Amino acid sequence: RCCSRLRRHFFHCYSETNTMSGKQEESAPLPPPMESEQEEVVEGDGATSSSSSGMGNIRTSISSWWQTKAKPGIAAAAEATSREFADSGRKLRVIRQKMNEQLGRGSKTVDMELQPQVDLCTRQFQQYRSMADLTKTLVAQFSHFMGVQEAIAGTMQKAADLEDDLSPDLAANASMMSAIASNGAALKEALEYFQQQVAAMAKQLNETVLSEVAQYETIRLEYDANRITYEKLKESESPKMAQAEQRFLETYGRLDEKRTLVLSLLSSFREEKTTLMKEQLRALNAALGAYYTNNQTAVKDCLEDIKVRAQQMATDAAQATETATTN
Repeated sequence: RCCSRLRRHFFHCYSETNTMSGKQEESAPLPPPMESEQEEVVEGDGATSSSSSGMGNIRTSISSWWQTKAKPGIAAAAEATSREFADSGRKLRVIRQKMNEQLGRGSKTVDMELQPQVDLCTRQFQQYRSMADLTKTLVAQFSHFMGVQEAIAGTMQKAADLEDDLSPDLAANASMMSAIASNGAALKEALEYFQQQVAAMAKQLNETVLSEVAQYETIRLEYDANRITYEKLKESESPKMAQAEQRFLETYGRLDEKRTLVLSLLSSFREEKTTLMKEQLRALNAALGAYYTNNQTAVKDCLEDIKVRAQQMATDAAQATETATTN
């Protein structure tokens, strides 16, 4: 429709120009109107009403999009940005307070009830983790030791089949080596189970207790930073004192809540640790006692066997000598 109107306007201007210049030529006839123009002429006010209705629908769609998607999205983005700025400010205060404490500046809040328990728990975690690592190393070395014993026992047994003179002694020692290696299998299983339980306990201590302790320490640093800021503003009667006081009280509430949680976790873990370690240490002690007791029995039996075989060989030699002398 716009194109048709522009075309009619162009030809109208062209006709007026020819008239003013005195030309007598007839202006070119207008091209027949397009179908859209004919429809516009026929429809009249109906076409205008349809166009207005279409514009109203577009405005309704835009308004709906703004209310349902654009506006909530902008609000969420603004909230996320504000939260990130708040988190950045909190992290900056924590880092500054930590650096000041390391340099010996400012003051630090020390909980005389909680801090000794946290220090003890940290040292216990280090000891249990070292215990688990060393036990794992012992299991690997003990497995190698048992394999070497089995190999020695097999070699001695093969040598006993080839050595008539040394056969009794080699066979007895092969039997002793094999018995000691067999007794070590139960001890190896006990050591492996002990290592797994201690490692699991150290992992639980780190994930459940020490992780909460780390969060408590972060909140404590933030609390001290806000406390120092509030005390300075209070002395100078600054207009920012109200905001600083609100931030200080909010941090204190979170610190007290986290402190209660850490104390509860320390108490429950202490009870579980005592029960678990008593059972594991008793089981390991029994396995060690059985290993050494069985090995002592094996060594004693081997020595008795060697003595009996030596006496038998001496008797056989004496009889052989006596028979040879008689003949």
